Amino acid sequence: DTGPNADLKVGATTKSGQQKTSTWDEALGVVVDRLNGIIKEHGSASVAVIGSNRTTNEENYLLGRLARTVLGTNNLDHHRTGDYASLVRALTKAEATDRYATIENIFDASSILIVGNDPTHQHPLIAYQIRQAVRQHNAHLYLLNSQELKLQRQASVSVRVRANGEADAIRALAGNHAPAEGLVTGNAGDLDALRERLHKESDTIIIFGDEIRGKDIGELVRWGLSLPGRTRFVALSDYANSRGAADMGLMPDVLPGYQSLADPAAREHFETLWQVRIATEPGRDIRSIMEGVQSGEIKALLVFGSNPVKTFNLAAEDLSKLDFLMVTELFLTETAAAADVVLPATSFAEKSGTVTNTCGQVQALKKTMRKNGTRSDLEILLALARLLGHKWNYRSADDVLREIVA
Repeated sequence: DTGPNADLKVGATTKSGQQKTSTWDEALGVVVDRLNGIIKEHGSASVAVIGSNRTTNEENYLLGRLARTVLGTNNLDHHRTGDYASLVRALTKAEATDRYATIENIFDASSILIVGNDPTHQHPLIAYQIRQAVRQHNAHLYLLNSQELKLQRQASVSVRVRANGEADAIRALAGNHAPAEGLVTGNAGDLDALRERLHKESDTIIIFGDEIRGKDIGELVRWGLSLPGRTRFVALSDYANSRGAADMGLMPDVLPGYQSLADPAAREHFETLWQVRIATEPGRDIRSIMEGVQSGEIKALLVFGSNPVKTFNLAAEDLSKLDFLMVTELFLTETAAAADVVLPATSFAEKSGTVTNTCGQVQALKKTMRKNGTRSDLEILLALARLLGHKWNYRSADDVLREIVA
């Protein structure tokens, strides 16, 4: 058997450094004892939690609650690319929160601008919708990209820019900066031609990748909203449920729904809902967590469905600086192999819940199978919260979803 959980059993590391098979009660007991000891000696700031874009919305919501209220840390993040939080802030500031485009909107669009990313390889359903919009509805497709795209064959205008030049090109299109020398790799007048064509269109959908982030998304939104008609936006990320993880606040400085941790009203809302105080200082993002592991400032690391050892090229000596590492996983990854405790988690096919696509549309998961010996991340989180002294009134993913919606 080479599928999920094939080599993964409930495990704990012995004094010899080898992992041995354990029971769920024994493994969870080790987790609780070690966490309590580390927090007592070093404080909650010495604990960090890394989540996943492969877990459900309900699990991500509970993971955030566990980190902030049970462990008392805002050192919480997941490996992410697309900057959904900045898009939400930009559209909220512009009072244009109705300008998110759906998958169906792309199919019906008359004008589409792609900035960065490669939908054909990274978002094939969106690429299919784009092609169908061009073929069936005569939509005009415009590309602004530093790489060659297969969609170029359907494009009315395609502008190639130097590597990582998309943000500079947007500023130039908005008229805030003259195009930098060498920005456009083809005809220097291509940007002007693109601007003129877009100002003759109506109701353009702007689809952008992680080449546009932070303040540059604000610039893109301001410029996009100046175009004729009802411009709408789609932010693209490279992983399955990145949008859902971001929506659920799996980041160090925002709460669920992209509410700022620095906003007293937002904190008060969740403190009332969760009946516990939340630390006000933003925590470490995922790169800072890795730096904290290497420096020894992070003493305990909980990893849910992620493989930071491979993602960030951590060395064995880096992980040895941790006092405790717990991993929930489907496979014996490099991170799981180095863990003090490994908890085998179920795959998406073995649990119920919801995920959110890159356009912000929520989709249901239905459990179709279950392998003996595994637990869902939701079950693991509920067990950890209970053993750490917090009784949560959730019986299933449906209970969590009702709280999220409310």
